[in-house]
Amino acid sequence: METYLDHTQSIAYACGTQINTVLSTVANRYLAENPALPFVFRLTSEQAFQRNSDYRYVFDLNRVFPNAENEQCVYAWAKRWSDQDCDEALMAVAHSPMDVYVNETLVYHSNFYEEKTRSEHTVFHVQLKRGWNSFVIRFVKTSLGFGGEFGSSFFKYTGRHYLVPTPEREGQEGFLYTAPMEEMEALPVIGESEEGSPVTWYPRIAWTKEEKQCGQMMRLYGAKKGRFAYGWSKLFLMSGAECQLNVGTKSPLTLYLDGDKVLETDTVGCQNIRFSLHGGFHDLVAESVRGQDDWGFSLFLVQPEQGVRFVSPCDVKGTSDPWIYVGAFEARQNPAKITVLDRVFQTAQGKDYWRVDLPHMAVRPFLETPNFANWNYPVGVTLYGLLKTGEALHRPDLADYVKEHIELCTRFYDYSIWDGKKFGAPGINAQIASVESLDDCGSFASTMLECAKQQEPSGYRKIADSVADYISNRQARLPDGSLYRYISSLPEMKNTVWLDDLYMSVPFLSRYYTLTGDSRYVDDAARQFLLYREKMFLPQLKVLSHVYYTDLKLATGVPWGRGNGWVVFALTELLAVLPQDHPLREELLDFYREICEGYLALQDEHGLWHQVLNDPESYPEASCTSMFICAFARGVRNGWLKDTAMYAEAALRGWDGLVRYTVDRDGNLYGICKGSGHSFSPRYYKYDLNWILNDTHGIGIFLMAGAETQNMLTALTEK
Repeated sequence: METYLDHTQSIAYACGTQINTVLSTVANRYLAENPALPFVFRLTSEQAFQRNSDYRYVFDLNRVFPNAENEQCVYAWAKRWSDQDCDEALMAVAHSPMDVYVNETLVYHSNFYEEKTRSEHTVFHVQLKRGWNSFVIRFVKTSLGFGGEFGSSFFKYTGRHYLVPTPEREGQEGFLYTAPMEEMEALPVIGESEEGSPVTWYPRIAWTKEEKQCGQMMRLYGAKKGRFAYGWSKLFLMSGAECQLNVGTKSPLTLYLDGDKVLETDTVGCQNIRFSLHGGFHDLVAESVRGQDDWGFSLFLVQPEQGVRFVSPCDVKGTSDPWIYVGAFEARQNPAKITVLDRVFQTAQGKDYWRVDLPHMAVRPFLETPNFANWNYPVGVTLYGLLKTGEALHRPDLADYVKEHIELCTRFYDYSIWDGKKFGAPGINAQIASVESLDDCGSFASTMLECAKQQEPSGYRKIADSVADYISNRQARLPDGSLYRYISSLPEMKNTVWLDDLYMSVPFLSRYYTLTGDSRYVDDAARQFLLYREKMFLPQLKVLSHVYYTDLKLATGVPWGRGNGWVVFALTELLAVLPQDHPLREELLDFYREICEGYLALQDEHGLWHQVLNDPESYPEASCTSMFICAFARGVRNGWLKDTAMYAEAALRGWDGLVRYTVDRDGNLYGICKGSGHSFSPRYYKYDLNWILNDTHGIGIFLMAGAETQNMLTALTEK
């Protein structure tokens, strides 16, 4: 058997196989490596090149420069951070001759066929270095076109955004670009200043002289009379002190401090106001009304004491200005409802969000953590495991962490949908804001509903209703009702049925049934297992094939470990809520017992299951082992399995094997198969589909395995 670590480094060697100790160590490591960090707020120019729904930046240079001449070039330039030296797959869609340089090295050069066909599958690999990496793209105008697309080959799943590389715009999102020109003598280098540069970079960075003479609200929101606009900043004091502000007005102004009105004036000019404040952060909201000739305001601290300053409400990257603005409204707004970051505002010009006092610069939140506040299916499983671990260990901090994670996603749900429409692709909530598959919604939404039993996340019901509608009414189905993948961003996934999708759908449908009492959802969930069994059951092994091709009417025949784990784990989720008198319950129990018998026969001498279930030479795989343990432990505890002693022993041997062979003393989890494709050959799963340390496909379900084993032992003790 493949050995992941020396036995002296295993957690079992350090503390035995005590469930609570192991769970606590693994959970603590995950929280330490994934702290609860907020979204990062950055500026994006509304005149910069935006991304499309596939998260590629679209450089439509024919639109921007319709008068460019053939053979003229436009250069686009940005930077991106990498945490480590690594290989990364990128995608280019050339509309005309297109060269991509990474760290001044040519890594992609288009050919005529790509430019003519505008293929969406020109994937190339680059070597990124740890730290900042420079990306320069050169486009050449021809009679065929001008421009192209650039971004990740994994679309929204790794839809990374790029940052402006010059110090003048440090922290802003997007690409700079030149006007049409001859070829550059030398490529720009990260950190080069725009001042003194031989080329002018766009979009523009500053107001014109004439614009600067106006108040900021005139610059931002125009001259129509009777409109309202708001500025928001925070006043920070190290300790209690008296503050004096110099207030300059170009139109009627009302100031609110922590929701209380401290100034209301129709006078144009300057005046000072004083007030005493305790230490900490204080919201300062300025309501400006369009005046006779202009509108806007200025605020300065008069002889500020040490430790007193203005700060941005959301630490916007790309500006040092502590003020953000929203408007223009046709009516006065409640200042207490203005000071929020998760709301899109209905203004006189339509829906809008915060911006700063720079030309066409919008404030936007971005997800810049690998896991926390990320809505995706393996993270959804991880959070589920943390919830159950919190219950097992009586640790409310774990439930609070899960709630905070989910709350960030749900609070910003409406914003993320609007952000995607305005900027082509949202900076947060990429999957739930643009649901196109069961992967995008079901797993995480199921955990969201589980979390809501303890603490209801803001706006969760709206998302739950939307996910239920997607699965029931919009997700592709075969004529018999089977959920399947009719379309996909990856061509090899089209017209396929995947075992994985039982977990991506059934646990959510089961919980949504519990939430609503509507039996249609549990009926659909129950029917899916029988439909999938017809297509993928391997009777000689009593397990299932990973994938079924609908056009070939043929299963791949490979019993992939985690795919089977998804099936039996999802089935236990359904059985837990399926009414005792449901017409399919007995048939599903028979199916559950049959596949458990198949899995039991394939457990190895160390208690583990393997990547290819019937190939003991393939590597022992932690996530499927964890799911089989869960399925057995739940079956024993609920009386679904007839030979409880045999399956209880198998679950305990599985837990013992996991702790001895796949977890080290620091709580790192080894042997987790990475996110999969599929194949008709077992060799793909055995040799190409490698394992990853601490992958989120395995952490949560490992925690579940421990919690369920503990629940099983408690139930057996009480009998």
